[in-house]
Amino acid sequence: MSNEKFKKGNADKAWNLQKKPRGYNVNSQAIAKRFLILCEGETERDYFSAFPVASAEAKILSKGESRKAIVQSAIDAKKQSEYKGYEIWVVFDMDFDTQTTNNCTDLRQDFDQAIELAKQKGIQTAYSNDSFELWYLLHYESCGCYTRRYYCERLKEIWKDHLKGMSYGKNEKFRRKTYELLLPKQAEAIEKAKKLHQDHSNIHTKCSKQNPCTTVYLLAEQLNKYLKK
Repeated sequence: MSNEKFKKGNADKAWNLQKKPRGYNVNSQAIAKRFLILCEGETERDYFSAFPVASAEAKILSKGESRKAIVQSAIDAKKQSEYKGYEIWVVFDMDFDTQTTNNCTDLRQDFDQAIELAKQKGIQTAYSNDSFELWYLLHYESCGCYTRRYYCERLKEIWKDHLKGMSYGKNEKFRRKTYELLLPKQAEAIEKAKKLHQDHSNIHTKCSKQNPCTTVYLLAEQLNKYLKK
């Protein structure tokens, strides 16, 4: 059989009726975004490390640093070649009742200046006023203007069956379980946190005066876009 007869005989076949692609068919799926999450404590680091996002890395910074120092660490990391292209977040809170300083004005200024510096340098902030535990408690109930001490005591009461006598926040195994424990109520917490943030933003321009308020929901929403399937 000649090549010409072969071409004519197969001209009406399905594979020859298909429109031929022009060039290569490039996979248009977006490459997973990479995240560097810099936290001031084990609680935050272990929570974000549990998100099933392959391209996210959560690290703990030296304890006791000012909020501006935390942001500066993020700025320094952004300049490093190993973190080129990463979306960098800092996670910190006010923690009035855990501060040794007697000058609340300095604490508020440090908090506000850190958030503003991060914004100027393209660093994302997941801040909480008064504490990160506010984000946890929003999974269960609406919250008033309380300090870290109240949030921790309330969570101990809610989680008493899970803690089984362990001190809240001191057990690494439990800290790493909080993501899965809270996941069924995460959407609810996001909506509560979003409303708090919007309501306080309409009243106070300074983040240090937005209490209770947490923008951790923004980071949770971002990470949720890149969960392993």
